[in-house]
Amino acid sequence: MKDLTYIFPARIESEDRLKNIITSVTYIIKNFPEAKVIVKEVGEQNIFKFRALPEIKKYVEVDNLTHIFEQTSDKLFHKTRILNDLILLAKTNVICSHDID
Repeated sequence: MKDLTYIFPARIESEDRLKNIITSVTYIIKNFPEAKVIVKEVGEQNIFKFRALPEIKKYVEVDNLTHIFEQTSDKLFHKTRILNDLILLAKTNVICSHDID
């Protein structure tokens, strides 16, 4: 699993999405510790860094986790553009796109 990157395009606009990203990222890191995980959060506030990451760190090491935040007030979530950005950031041959819905 060293050659695998999980990518998460994210807009955390509700408590449900916050819980989903905490659960999904924690599960993947716990069960695939050699895989890379990249989260790109888009929104007005950096919710992942201040709310999700502290919770994730309670359960797993985050050495293979990368978080990118893009601040925007755009109401549309441009998922395809974000996925393309994430794919370009991944340095592995295998990429798995994971939704937080």
